[in-house]
Amino acid sequence: MECAKCFLESSADHALILEDDVEFPPDLCELLLGALDARDSWDILRLSTVNTGRKYSFQRFTTERSLAIALTREKGSGAYMINRQAAEWLVGRMVPMCLPYNLAFNLEYLASLRSVFVSPVPINQCTNFPTQIQLGLRSYRIAGWRRLPVFLFRAWIEASRFSRGPFGCCGRAATDKILMMCRNAR
Repeated sequence: MECAKCFLESSADHALILEDDVEFPPDLCELLLGALDARDSWDILRLSTVNTGRKYSFQRFTTERSLAIALTREKGSGAYMINRQAAEWLVGRMVPMCLPYNLAFNLEYLASLRSVFVSPVPINQCTNFPTQIQLGLRSYRIAGWRRLPVFLFRAWIEASRFSRGPFGCCGRAATDKILMMCRNAR
């Protein structure tokens, strides 16, 4: 969130946001420049994932890389680029946080933002580098029976990707309703 806030305070049109434990490809500069040339096709450009779902290319922008969509939920927010519209959504709609960041980040379609991948996925976030993000993760695990609402919520969210959105609405209203529901569930 702090990166998006700083970005909005700048005059830049795009921001590259990275976690502390990612690994860069040799063609990083070329692919970022190519992606910026194709900026009219995306609001969020996903440069990493922790899943292995198939990506469907729709626009080549370097000799090795294409813009692509994924028809499955792809987790991970280790490396991505955003434009100002996406940053405004992150700062304006996601605060205060009521969902884990990677879940909230995957709701961009409810705000009518265009999120695409670079294929093949260029940045590796499944490294063995030391990281602050995963420290003490086990202490946050919940009991198996308490995970059922989480699984139901994720199934509902996933199903909404292929409809007009939850509650029969779309865009900002859907995002607001989901976040309000999460905040009220506390």
